[in-house]
Amino acid sequence: MTLGTSPKDFNPNSLPFNDPEQIRKVAIVTGGNSGIGYYTVLHLFTHGWDVYLAARNPNKAAEAISKIKVEAESRKGELPARAVFGKIYFVQLDLSSLEKTKKGIAEFLSKESQLDLLVNNAGTLVLPIELNEDNLDVQIQTNHVGPVYLTISLLPLLLKSKCGPRVVFVSSLGHYFTDGPKDLGRVYKYAPGILSAWLRYSNSKLANIHATRALEKRYPSILWLAVHPGICTQTNINTFWTGLPIVGPIIGFFFNSLQNVVGISNEEGAYNSLFASLSPDLTFEENGAYFNPVGFETQTSKIASDPERIQYTWDWTIENIVNSGYLSLEEANKLGVSM
Repeated sequence: MTLGTSPKDFNPNSLPFNDPEQIRKVAIVTGGNSGIGYYTVLHLFTHGWDVYLAARNPNKAAEAISKIKVEAESRKGELPARAVFGKIYFVQLDLSSLEKTKKGIAEFLSKESQLDLLVNNAGTLVLPIELNEDNLDVQIQTNHVGPVYLTISLLPLLLKSKCGPRVVFVSSLGHYFTDGPKDLGRVYKYAPGILSAWLRYSNSKLANIHATRALEKRYPSILWLAVHPGICTQTNINTFWTGLPIVGPIIGFFFNSLQNVVGISNEEGAYNSLFASLSPDLTFEENGAYFNPVGFETQTSKIASDPERIQYTWDWTIENIVNSGYLSLEEANKLGVSM
């Protein structure tokens, strides 16, 4: 059991620094061009990691990489004298469909033969119903199915890692507010629409924890962790609702008020992911664990811990990937799903 600390008191520079001139370590951070993903990339880079910033938009990614490098230079005085920066690369990755995810995987594998850390950070928050070409709501696809497909596709590299491989799923406190779905693909049609959107979001964050625990059972040589980043309302994932006419300013006022009372900055929101990625205090005793910020191992909801529900989510996820033609039956069987 690890002992945590407040995001306001946590110092990411207390985490171990890698010397890339001695040992190369490679990470992928999805959604690394903005929000908490941006700061996750920044700190891994200053800690000596080679980081693949995975994002949809090449222009925004290039801008983020330039800013990260400038910001890293400006922070050198805060770092140990021995700190050596890693490198940052871009890989185009769109998790909103399996085909787009497949292209991102292929691009990464064409560039890289090593992977020691995967931070499944990218996500959407409370979007209206939108079905993609896989006939899944974009929110469950982007937040859960896409990241699982990415993760299982990169397992061969993770299993070869000699640096203690880890996979971090950025989940949410929102997983407590699910209605315990019997069908993860359910879109709901409750009024107002934001209620249905919240339920779909909560289900996707519950599924992140289920995936963490399903994978931990199947691949125990990798450290699998799920984290709640904290309440960060300054990210760009709530812009749909705040941009609506008439009600948008009201929703924006709510988010701003929430931020002022209990919110943390985007950088502080990255700290729990960084803790899970780098902390030397984490061992396989914590495999499959869920952490509140920063480093507080926390009991999940009963549904998140229920073995039957974990198996259901795993079966549903893999079956959707198989039925869409992106995994074979043989591959599904190896992942513990009988079809």
